[in-house]
Amino acid sequence: EGKPQESSLNCLSSQASDTSPLVSQASFDCDGTVVQGKPANSCTSKEQSDDDDGDLEENTDPASAKRVKRMLSNRESARRSRKRKQAHQNDIESQVTQLRAENASLLKRLTDMTQKYKEASLGNRNLTVDIETMRRKVWVL
Repeated sequence: EGKPQESSLNCLSSQASDTSPLVSQASFDCDGTVVQGKPANSCTSKEQSDDDDGDLEENTDPASAKRVKRMLSNRESARRSRKRKQAHQNDIESQVTQLRAENASLLKRLTDMTQKYKEASLGNRNLTVDIETMRRKVWVL
């Protein structure tokens, strides 16, 4: 009486396979046990359990069986989708880690090369000055 009603998706057995012939004809309660004569959303309170006479016809209705099968199929599809999404996110996170490491390595190489360039440039300037000094000495003689 005091418990909130659960949705029909929570009531269906998550272990039932959508390929099982029993799944298309059976309804499940919140514990996952098969309930005959009740609709698939039979996590019900006392008020709803009084309607059992009309529920038997709904449960044998092919549309009801089809709806149960579709809900199970949709649940499985959503599970696979979440799994793919998580795998994709893990893959992207792995790529981010790899690219950050590569970026740090390239920045270090750039810093090293820039330092070597500055040293070589300074050495080149000193050699150019030395050459000019020697030319002047040669022309003076």
